[in-house]
Amino acid sequence: MGGFPPTPIVGMFVVGASLILIEGLLELGISSQAAVYGLPVSSAVWAVPTFTIVLAVLLFLLTWGYATSPSWGLGVLFLLLGMLSFILGGGFIVGGILILIGGALACFADWVQELVNRNLQIARARTTSPPTEARGGERPRTTAKNTTEPSHPAGSAGIVVYRPCPSCGELNPPEFTACLSCGKSIDS
Repeated sequence: MGGFPPTPIVGMFVVGASLILIEGLLELGISSQAAVYGLPVSSAVWAVPTFTIVLAVLLFLLTWGYATSPSWGLGVLFLLLGMLSFILGGGFIVGGILILIGGALACFADWVQELVNRNLQIARARTTSPPTEARGGERPRTTAKNTTEPSHPAGSAGIVVYRPCPSCGELNPPEFTACLSCGKSIDS
């Protein structure tokens, strides 16, 4: 996609990963307190908070990567990791939901940016200047400017109102008496 990432999406990733990290740390604290009080804690119980914390760190790293260069592929990866987070608790459910929504929006934002870039290229290819030869009309007269005068700022330039042709709708400069496109007379 290039450019700047959508900051609400990055915010969703950060909050979601933070909730998952908090849940992992809370699970780790509960497991260690259970071991302190003599409850039997198997290695599988220790694996859940460990994987939750690893997932949160991975999400933070991917968020950093998305913030530096947003892409559709990272959006899909966030969707997959958001689904995986629900196996480990999902950051009190809210964190997983934020990661899923952010991943979907990251994919959508990339698609929208591609459409905008494509339409900007089309818009840049079109020109707004009138054709060099007017059919049936006069060419606009240009006057030689005195180069010793200071240039006027753009804010003091006059506003030119183009007149539409009643036949074809083409916008024509006000000094033209015939349409640039179809050549028919433009009545004031």
